[in-house]
Amino acid sequence: MWIYSLSDPVTPQLISTYTHIRSCDPVVVKDDFAYVTLRSGNACGDKKVNRLDVFDISDPTHIFRRGMYPLNHPYGLSAYDSSLYVCDGESGLKMYDISNPHILIMKKTYKGMHARDVIAWNDLLFMIGAEGLSQYRIMKDGKLEILSTIPVASWTVK
Repeated sequence: MWIYSLSDPVTPQLISTYTHIRSCDPVVVKDDFAYVTLRSGNACGDKKVNRLDVFDISDPTHIFRRGMYPLNHPYGLSAYDSSLYVCDGESGLKMYDISNPHILIMKKTYKGMHARDVIAWNDLLFMIGAEGLSQYRIMKDGKLEILSTIPVASWTVK
């Protein structure tokens, strides 16, 4: 994980790096914490790790891991308000309470979908999976209400 300063957006400056297990690893940042999914079974690296890592980046020159949470086959993730949404492949979409980022609490698993990537924006959550592109409304408690699904051409999820 590499952290850059954007104080001069034209010329970003490297502040620090954190080396962890080599893996396909989407990262999302919320306040002073970075959330990273590590997935096995791909060409990116380690073949045994499937988890969510939480890093304290409050001091970008001294990054340290705060926690590790096991997952089955994670992909993309997105943070919105006090919720973190994590795509866990065939295990569905998982919602964590991150109001205390030192201890994540699993609030809900949305099963019956093959969640691949997710973007939360403006009270909406967009998720792509084997079923297609789905749009959800994010409710006050962080739970989701389905609004629509657009089927996509058949594809193989790896």
